[in-house]
Amino acid sequence: MYFKTEAGSIYYEVSGPRNTPAVVFTHGGGLNGHMFKDQTRALKDQYRVVTWDLQGHGRSVPLKENLNVPKMAD
Repeated sequence: MYFKTEAGSIYYEVSGPRNTPAVVFTHGGGLNGHMFKDQTRALKDQYRVVTWDLQGHGRSVPLKENLNVPKMAD
């Protein structure tokens, strides 16, 4: 799935039951959300698991503008 922002589109995946605690995995630079496939598989029966690709990584669209901390928080 994609979440659209002013700076581009962010790819993310959600697994697990809706009414359970959420676990969100964020990768480091040069990587993508696919690196958490084993963790997702292990947790998805008991937790809502969210993985995503930072902008310019994996399946997220490259940045249209310079990114800074306030923009990332938005």
